Amino acid sequence: MFGPNLKDVPTRYEQAKNMSDQAGVSPVTKQSGRFKTVSVRYACDRDMRHTVRNWAGCSIKESEWAKAFYDWHLKLKDSHETILRKLAAKWIKIAFHLWKTSQQYDEAIHIAALKARNVVWAANL
Repeated sequence: MFGPNLKDVPTRYEQAKNMSDQAGVSPVTKQSGRFKTVSVRYACDRDMRHTVRNWAGCSIKESEWAKAFYDWHLKLKDSHETILRKLAAKWIKIAFHLWKTSQQYDEAIHIAALKARNVVWAANL
């Protein structure tokens, strides 16, 4: 999936957030007093960013929960690219968990977990 980017995964990534940061899908927040701004992370592996962004885009057509996530965020007026970055971060988190636990992905299990946690956008799945 990530090709040569993951050749040293056991030592490089301790958490899924580390991988999301490197892929550039985690936002950068700057805050000082009452001023707060959130922007795109530019210091990242651009090839990895494109890979996970395209992965997220393709998953909208193939994954029921990804489509529900996308539609929910469209209703909230998020931009297409912002939604894809958020979705890519979710996929990285899932992939990281599966890699750490040596499991295979099962969408039915993931949807059941979303419903068990009462995730708003997954209510109609």
